[in-house]
Amino acid sequence: MKRIVLFGLMVLGLVAFAGCSKDKPGETTKAVTAGKTENQFVPEDYEPGNRTKYLSPMMKTDKGLYYYSFADKGIHYYDLATQKTMFLCNKPECRHGGSEFCVATNGKYLTLSQCKYNDVILAFVLEETDTQYLFKVLSIALDGSEMDEVATVLELDKTTDDFSIYQCFMYAHRNKVFLTFTGSGQVETEYHGTAVLDLNTKKTTFLDEEPFSKDNVAVSDVSGYGDYFYYCKKEGKKLLLHRYHIENGTDESFRLLTNFSGQYVLLDEDTIAYIRSAGTVICTHQISTGHNTEHTKIMRYAYWYKWQEKTFIRYDEKSESEVVQLLTDGTYVYAPEIYREYRDTDENGEEIVVRREGYIHVYNQALEEIALVNMAEAAASLGFDDMEWSEKSYTQMLHYLGEEIYWKLIPKGTTDSEKYVFRCNRSDFIAGKPKFEYVYQYSGY
Repeated sequence: MKRIVLFGLMVLGLVAFAGCSKDKPGETTKAVTAGKTENQFVPEDYEPGNRTKYLSPMMKTDKGLYYYSFADKGIHYYDLATQKTMFLCNKPECRHGGSEFCVATNGKYLTLSQCKYNDVILAFVLEETDTQYLFKVLSIALDGSEMDEVATVLELDKTTDDFSIYQCFMYAHRNKVFLTFTGSGQVETEYHGTAVLDLNTKKTTFLDEEPFSKDNVAVSDVSGYGDYFYYCKKEGKKLLLHRYHIENGTDESFRLLTNFSGQYVLLDEDTIAYIRSAGTVICTHQISTGHNTEHTKIMRYAYWYKWQEKTFIRYDEKSESEVVQLLTDGTYVYAPEIYREYRDTDENGEEIVVRREGYIHVYNQALEEIALVNMAEAAASLGFDDMEWSEKSYTQMLHYLGEEIYWKLIPKGTTDSEKYVFRCNRSDFIAGKPKFEYVYQYSGY
């Protein structure tokens, strides 16, 4: 029998308590629970903090955090008041061992991606039968009481090919779920699919003629704003920014300035901020007029290291700097730079790092810079003087959840099972003086 193999999923594992717990996960009201049971949803807008590109390391409510554990393939709940972690299953007799009885570790499904929406968790999952691979969206109660199937999005026949699915993202906005999935066949040819699920009608619309095909083009960097989903897609050698109308299904692309990097944020319904020119310029595009403006050059001070004196001297004038991403929490825009290190040799001739720079520029809605924070200094203040830095360490894993900012650190020389999450108040971060505190440790990506 041919089998589908899933690997490299962008999932996160957290160290969590196994077995039963007397504590109950975050509860929902009767009306919400009843609405969820009937698979009816009240339209809500896309939330930047709870909608991440990968399987979210956290989905936050006022009472706690929800996340998926790669280690035990289960959904967990972290109670902010008690600081306890438990499986998202409120059945006291359940051992959370993967049985179909368990909400948190239900072995019938393999979780590919998830997000919090309308006071439930929506999960994009795979169910395998004797003849098919069924890709479905589930609705999971925040109190761990129920798990219901919302719709089957995609069906693949086992007799056609063996597929390896390695990227599956989902985004919920105004009762539509935007889903992207990428995989490969036996000859390592990439297959792509992009779908929009209507939570009201339970019907799925695919953006390409074939739901999952090597002829489809990959979609990336999806977000929701107003009546649209926005996403990036290559056409020839150019990367274009598209928007898809969530009601009538029309699709259009924007004429941005050349060298669009694929990084963008919506400032309002008529204004897109985006990066071009090797990540050194933030531009704006007015949707109504089609006008583009080179708005802000990313500038910062550079340093000159005097090797003999072992000191740094700052240049008087600022120079251009490259940022790798644009992020927003709906109020501010964040532009993380590439990470830099200055190295020297010690008295034994061993190479050492003498300075680390991982700046994040913070802008208001007018794209005026209001803060510049060196995340390398923030890491050192937490006792992590020897960090193994990557772009994901201080950019992609920044989550903006209301008045809090969450940040992932990867200590040098550790394995995937040793990553740490810290948080700070957004007001302190905007002031340029973040005071991060430990939240939890997890394994995975």
